[in-house]
Amino acid sequence: MHYTTQPQQLTTCPQCDNVVRVDAEFCNICGKQLQPASPRGQTQHNHTLAPSIPHIEEVYEDDDEYLYEDEDDDEAADTATNPDTARLPSAPGEILHLLHRLQEQSAQIERYFPAGLSDKTQKLLAWKKQLQRAYACAELFERPQLQQLEPNQSSKLRHHLADAAHALDFTREYAVKLIGHTGAGKSTLLAAMLGQDIFPRLAGGAVTGVCTRVRLCGEHEPEEMRVHFLSRSAFDDILKLTQRAIQDTSNTRLRETYAAELAILLKASETFGEQYLNGDEPSIEIVPRSRWQEESRLYIEEPARDSTEPRLIRLIDYVEYTLHASEHALLPPGSVLVDLPGGAAGQLRHETILRQELNAVDAVVLVIGNNRFGDDDRTQRVFEQVRRKVVQDRSPEVAARMISLAVTHWDEINSAASLEKALGSLRPLLRVLPTNYSSYHHHGPGN
Repeated sequence: MHYTTQPQQLTTCPQCDNVVRVDAEFCNICGKQLQPASPRGQTQHNHTLAPSIPHIEEVYEDDDEYLYEDEDDDEAADTATNPDTARLPSAPGEILHLLHRLQEQSAQIERYFPAGLSDKTQKLLAWKKQLQRAYACAELFERPQLQQLEPNQSSKLRHHLADAAHALDFTREYAVKLIGHTGAGKSTLLAAMLGQDIFPRLAGGAVTGVCTRVRLCGEHEPEEMRVHFLSRSAFDDILKLTQRAIQDTSNTRLRETYAAELAILLKASETFGEQYLNGDEPSIEIVPRSRWQEESRLYIEEPARDSTEPRLIRLIDYVEYTLHASEHALLPPGSVLVDLPGGAAGQLRHETILRQELNAVDAVVLVIGNNRFGDDDRTQRVFEQVRRKVVQDRSPEVAARMISLAVTHWDEINSAASLEKALGSLRPLLRVLPTNYSSYHHHGPGN
């Protein structure tokens, strides 16, 4: 199909001087909103201020341990505990040094993008041009006119330039995070993406209970699993939070759930605390590749709810594998794939882990199983977190490129009626995705 391109009126973005169409709603470089929000966008914004989220004290009959928390308090806590949300911008000299280093390494840029994309050559050329442009902008900070700017104006410019330099840094760690409800198949999908199954075969209804990171390393690095435990102070904070939740709730069943969680925490501390909770310095356990299959379950698997054994997993902050990238890897060494615990697994920290991990992402794979589609409130809860943390406040073009949707258990759909039921239950989730999501992703027949 051929299109006739009409002459376009152009303007420049006041934030980054990027040339855009005069009617563009967002800058495609920095994401700044250039036009007033459309009525649809205004509706979405209002929905953000008062999201339709179930009350904290709602308890599901089929899952008594799935707990909601107050989102506003959570956002404030994330800001207080996550330095990235209030970081100071880099000094102009530091930004200039980074961009200069990237320009020097741009001749080797292709090895950082091993995936065989059809338009890779054009994308890499565009990347190099943006590097040159960012470097020219950084050099402007040396001019007397910019040095006379008021501090708040200079700080804003440095923030935007630092963000651009970070986005253009093709040598940094690149994090792809898999997010979805419990039992959606995130670990299985991650194993498929890696091309090898390094995870333990979780028995029965067991699920991943901690944040599990897989860092693709170079051939000179050893393949090992590092178990990062909580510090004593961090664990004590979790105890206090759970105790406060017991006091604050008026729901009897919910109070019983919190009390059961507190008992699990205390039992774990009593059994393993002396060995693993070492003051303010978190301890790290190193497990070599030869013992992964034998020992991984101990550090990753969330035991069954009726299990009475002490749960070492309650003392763990996160687990990280270092793994040699295969020749068919889609991401280069230094990249990280993260399997995040879903909700409804009986651990109060799961929601907190999800929120904090979404504060810093390069790409998100939303995983949803055919056994629990978009008409499930718990699935909607996970997607809503992605909307608030990833889609909101970004231009649709940027957000759409950051998100992919993977549906598992699709082989269980064996009739036209079951297919229509599945598609119908997925439709409520489309409002969470960026408006132009389908422009960047083609998942198969019927999109």
